[in-house]
Amino acid sequence: MDALPYSGIPAHKIKIIFQAACARRHRNPQIEDIIRTTGTDVDREVVSAILEGALRLLPPDRSEEGDSLRREKEAIRAAHANAAEHSFVQAIKECYQGGMRDESQQKKDIRQAIDNGVENIIKLTPDIMFDTPAEFNGKQICWMEFKNTFRFRKNPFIHRKHIKQVKRYRDALGPGVIVYRLGYEQNLFQIEGVGCYRETDVLSAIGKGVSA
Repeated sequence: MDALPYSGIPAHKIKIIFQAACARRHRNPQIEDIIRTTGTDVDREVVSAILEGALRLLPPDRSEEGDSLRREKEAIRAAHANAAEHSFVQAIKECYQGGMRDESQQKKDIRQAIDNGVENIIKLTPDIMFDTPAEFNGKQICWMEFKNTFRFRKNPFIHRKHIKQVKRYRDALGPGVIVYRLGYEQNLFQIEGVGCYRETDVLSAIGKGVSA
């Protein structure tokens, strides 16, 4: 499987959007406001993801109404993420000829191993774990992790969290790739043994291109 060329969105374009979003974050900015203000040609969904990162800098509303609204938004976000992840995993399952396990199956296997008295079990469960290393973009990989977002350095808390996660996977499970539905910032990170790809390119590489 060879991934199509994609180098990410230039950092200066992301910076302009993020700065505009941060400057307006106390005024309930809308995606259209940011697009109009910056004149950006970046995809609307990517602008939305960057705006979401800026709004994360706001102090949380601790009122009862604020807590309720936050839980509602988190539930919606989680549902969308789960649906996107399921769609991605199913697409890989349909095209990959070798053996693989999704997160649910991995967790079942771990529970079974614990019940059988197996010790020193690795309890990490990426979204996809290949039974034997798979070749992707000229390299051998053992796992894939999917994220239903756009990744950029300035995204509060999220960027460092993702780096920590994939390093744990690499150290325990071997080399792998992290896949972002909306893409990522150029030159995002250089972690030996971990590749970074956009969902469209991964699916296209295995014959499952998605519509724009």
